[in-house]
This record gives sequence, C-alpha cells and structure tokens, in this order.
Amino acid sequence: PESLDCVAGRCVEGICRSGADCEAGQLCTAGQCVEAPVVEPHRLVIVTPYGVCTGGGENACRLPLSVAATVQLTAMALDVNGQGIGGQSFRWSSDAPTIASITPDGVVRAVADGQARIDVAVGQLTADRTVQVVIDPVPLQDEITVLDERGRGVSGARVAIKQGQSWRYIESPTDDSGYVILDGLQPGRLDLSVRAEGYEQTMLVDGLTKAQGPLRVVLPIMRDRSSRAAGFRARVDFRDVRTRGDGQLSLTGASMPDVLAFDLLTLAGDTFAADLAIPGQGSTSIPMPGGATFTATVFGFPINLKDTAYARGAAGLRTAWSFAGNVDPGALFGRFQGIRSPSDAVLAIFPLLGAFDHGIVAGVPLAEQALVADQDDLNGNNDRNELVPDWQRFALRELRPSVRQNGRTELMVPAAAGADGSILTGGVFHPGTGFTPLGMSAHQGAAAAELPFVVAPVYGGLEGHDYLFAVLALSDEGASVRAQIARGGRLAEQQVFNAHLQLPTVELGNQTTSLSVGYSAGAQILRVTTSGSDGALRVYVAPSNNASVRIEAAPGPNGVEQRMASGVVESISLSGLPNGSSLAYLTSGQGMVLSSLGMHATGFARIRFSR
Repeated sequence: PESLDCVAGRCVEGICRSGADCEAGQLCTAGQCVEAPVVEPHRLVIVTPYGVCTGGGENACRLPLSVAATVQLTAMALDVNGQGIGGQSFRWSSDAPTIASITPDGVVRAVADGQARIDVAVGQLTADRTVQVVIDPVPLQDEITVLDERGRGVSGARVAIKQGQSWRYIESPTDDSGYVILDGLQPGRLDLSVRAEGYEQTMLVDGLTKAQGPLRVVLPIMRDRSSRAAGFRARVDFRDVRTRGDGQLSLTGASMPDVLAFDLLTLAGDTFAADLAIPGQGSTSIPMPGGATFTATVFGFPINLKDTAYARGAAGLRTAWSFAGNVDPGALFGRFQGIRSPSDAVLAIFPLLGAFDHGIVAGVPLAEQALVADQDDLNGNNDRNELVPDWQRFALRELRPSVRQNGRTELMVPAAAGADGSILTGGVFHPGTGFTPLGMSAHQGAAAAELPFVVAPVYGGLEGHDYLFAVLALSDEGASVRAQIARGGRLAEQQVFNAHLQLPTVELGNQTTSLSVGYSAGAQILRVTTSGSDGALRVYVAPSNNASVRIEAAPGPNGVEQRMASGVVESISLSGLPNGSSLAYLTSGQGMVLSSLGMHATGFARIRFSR
C-alpha cells in the first residue's frame, strides 16, 4: 500500500522522503507533508566554496575564478532567532552578467575578465554586497594569489619554492590582494610553501608543474586554530522521550562543517573519565564521551555518571543536535563491562541511539576560545596541566529531544579488514551549517553487513538539503578511521557505499622536520596536518607513481624549521575532479578549492602518528 514504507524486509508507516513527495506549497518536514509555514526571513547569508558570507565589508566574500569556471552558491534564510527557514525560493542576480552570470539555481559562471557582484533575495529581503566575483585574466607571468577563508587576499604572506634540493623564498611578500609574482621558476615540477602570521603554514608537494606558459596558483590558507577551540555545554530535557527505563542517556554535539571533520572527537566529544559506582558492587572508571550524559536510579540510589554534555564544534553558525532516551541501567552497565578506550565506549553506546528521540537547535553561533590548563580536572583524568577547551566560558544550551526517528533505510556496510567496528551515521548536509546527524548506530566487527537504520526525517529549518550517510570503520582504538560517504536529495530506501580505501602509510625517520607518506589506491589527494609549539602545518600531496612521497617542511624566512612531531595523514577520494587532475586543478581558480575538499569527498582513510 502507498501508506506503507517497506525497507529491509519490514513494512512500516509511510513518510515523505523528500519535497517531491508533497504537493505544491507544502513542505516535507519530520516525514510529514505540511503547509509551508509563513515565517518572515530576518537575515540572508550566502555560502561559497570559501565559506559563509554574512554581509558586506569585513563579512563579505571574494570569489576569484578563471574564465569558464563554474561555482555553486547556496543561500540560507534565517529567522530572528538565527534558525534556518526551509522551503524558501531565492532570487539570484548579477550586476554584471557579461562578466559573471548566475542561474536561478545559484550557479555562477565566469564569462570574461572583470568584477561582478552577486546578490540574492527572498520576499522583500535582499542580501547585497555579499559576494564579489573576480574573474582573473590569463596570467602573463608566474604568479600566486594567497586567500583567506572568505576568498579575500592575505597580505604579507611569504612564499617559498623548492625546485631541486633546497627551498628559496620569493623576495617580496604578497600585496593587499594576496598576489605576488613567482620569479625565477624553471620548467619542471616544484613544491610550494606559504607562511602568514596567524595562519597555518601551507605546503603543496609533488603536484605542481611549471610548463612553457605562465603558472597560476590560487591558494586558500586556514587560520591557525591549534591553540583554540569552539563548542558549547548542554543540559538535556527528557520529558518528551518515548522510551522507558530508570536511566536517562543522551548524546549531544554540533554540526560538522564537512565530512572530513568526521572523527570520534566531533561525533562523540572529548573523553571524560567518569566513575561508575554501583551500590554493593564497587566502582569503575568509564571513558565517557564528552557529548554523553547518563543519570539513573538503581535500587533507590541515584547515580550521576555525567549530567552535562560538552560538545566541541567548528567556529561559525552550527546546529546543536541531541539524541535522548530512557534505558535499563543494568543493561547499560553490562555494555560498559570491559571498556578500555573511547572507541569501545562509542561502540557500546551508539547501538542504543536508534530507539531515542531527536532534537536540534539550529542557528547556534560558536565562537573560539583559547585552550586553558585543566586545573579543576574537569575531564577526570588526573592531568591538571593539559590544555583543554575553556568549557566554563562556552554557552550552556538546553535541548529537549521529541522528534521520532521514523525514517527507515538500509545501509550496505562495506568490509573493513582489521576494524574493531564501525560508526554508522545519517543526517542532512547543509552547505552553511554543515552535517547534522539525524541517526546514529554502530556495527561491531570488520565484516560487511546489510543493516536496517533509522533517522529522524529532516526538520527544523534543514529541509530541502541533501541527506548524507557515512560508515566510519575504527581501528587502533579509534586512532585510525576509514570512512565512506553516500549522498542524495531523497531519503532513499537503501544506501550503497564504495569499498573502503586502504589506510595510508607513514615513515617518520629520525628527523622531526620530514616524513614519508604512502598513498591509498583510489585516492585523489593526500593531506598531512601537524601542530606543535611552532604552530600548525598543513600539507597537500598529489598522487604519485612512487611507493611513497617524502615531505620536507619548508623552513621559515628566519631559517627555523617546522617540526612534524605528531599529526594525521589522510588519503581522500573526491567527486567532480577531471581525470588526471589533483593539486594543479584545485589551485587553478576553477571553482573547486582546497579549503572545501570536504564538500566533495566521497571517502577518506586517516591515521594518526606521533614520534
């Protein structure tokens, strides 16, 4: 019957799975077709490959492109409380369509050299002076433009080039538009490094070639956030949950900017050592996820394992999410037996989340704070000198989950040799606020499986954006992660994933300023990220026919070398790249940029290293 959904051999009450299932003027929200609410937008923002643009002046974005490049822009309508409004029809315009045209769906095309301004409107509200499109002419000499996270020029950046065995710095720093001429280049391959005050040192290795014609490089660099963190605290209200039991369990977090942010930290939070004391049975320490809370009453005795959620998140406009339900304390305590690591705790807790209710608070602004010493030992690990987020300065949010997870699908989980288990998650990806989990579970072991999975159908201002599902295989107690991603505009009855990438390899050697990395077959790019007392370093490496690629950190202009003592190595598979393209395409101003790799990633394999 049309009123039933039959998924994975089980038929249940039918729901709308996208706006296409509803009549004109209706909105598919929480699985139901309803009349689109009349909410007056208070603010409009535009999302480009470089990030969220919230207005003119300092909040504007610059979008540098080469002729014939195309870029998808996305608009967000926010109400007076900063929450997203779904079901909006946006009107796009360009003040110079002969330079940069834009389609009704928000696709910008670079037509000719020059500058154009892109505006967007909904109803009577217009967001103007938000995106300045700059179409660069064909270069006449070798050049680089260094950009920040809004596509604006970074002045004063120092650029170093390596052709042969040694690095040399370009004499002049970048100008106010982030531009500098790369003088003295010889035909052949080259490596490149950029340093700027307050930003990560960024390197391109084994992917650029100086040919007969001029070389153009367009390189966005990221703010150095190695000593800062953003997030919030939360208390969860269980009054509307439908499950039964004498224990109350929840998991809370912030939406993730893209799929490359997926890991135990963003999905579950920092690790807190919580003492589980059961009357008459002694006590034990549990590595509790920071985003989790658990309280219970056992034999009349109250148990408070953890009553506040501590959620990390990327700075910017995010969605706070929470799963909450009542559970049998005895059954949960049984799951806690033998837990030794944070990944063990996640694999024990996550299978329970499918029966819980879901809640969100959209439009939550997260601001970064400097890390501080954990003098009060808030996380309970007896280390009062470690640097942790300044939790007491983060806002305290209240979440009240009440939305059923009645959207059903089936996950075709790929095998993951050597994995302890896999995290399963599904939700909605919004280009502005990121990925919000609407369903979570876990799968023990490394074998392939066909698993039923539930999510809360998209709601709460996130309507109209793509569903995204991910399988994250954990090994080495969560230090190694392999992930595969499936996307779609509709909540499909089945989610099919590609095979996992193999984990990359890393050889550290004796020098802290260099290492060698090996690729995963099927990956289009490799990324190395490290941080230490001399700041953060981000390295992008192009595919190579060699078994491994040696990375030598470029020294600073003063000769001080960047150390690579610890960090992560990631092999990344991407969609939308032309055949044979990688770093050269991603740094050519064609619309897909290095800072937005996570928007196009279809999978990754990540390992952590430490000397």
